[in-house]
Amino acid sequence: MTDAEHPTNAFKRFFEAFPERDGGNDLGAARMAWRGAVACGADPQTIIAGALAYAAATEGRPRRYIMSARRWLNESRWREVDRLKFEGVKPRLIWIEYGSPEWWAWSNHWRTTKGKSPPVDAKGGWRFPSLTPSKPQQLAA
Repeated sequence: MTDAEHPTNAFKRFFEAFPERDGGNDLGAARMAWRGAVACGADPQTIIAGALAYAAATEGRPRRYIMSARRWLNESRWREVDRLKFEGVKPRLIWIEYGSPEWWAWSNHWRTTKGKSPPVDAKGGWRFPSLTPSKPQQLAA
C-alpha cells in the first residue's frame, strides 16, 4: 500500500475536496461515514471523484444548501458523479404573476404532481422553469 492509498490519506483528500457549508462539517461524523462506505465496498477514489464533482456542481450555491459530508457519504451520493457533471447547468427560472393563465397552468400542474399549490412571493408570483408546464425546461447559457 502506497502512502497515497493509505485510508487516512484518502479520507483527508476526500474531506479537503468536499465543499464547505454553513455550520461546517463534523470531522468525526464524516470519518465514521467514510469508514462505513469503504467497509461496504465503495472505492475511495470514486468517492473522492464524487466529492470533487459535488464541489464543482455546488460552486456559487449558498452554503446553507450544501449537504453535510456525513449525510453525503451515508446516502452514497458519490454514485451520482455522472449526473452531477450536468448540475452546473442551472435552469433559467421565469417569474410568473399570480392569476395569469400561465400561473393557473403551473398551479394545476403542481396540484396534480405535488398535491399542493405553488407559493406566492412578496411580488405576487413565483419562479418556474418554463412559461407553461408543457414546454421543455429552459437552460441557462
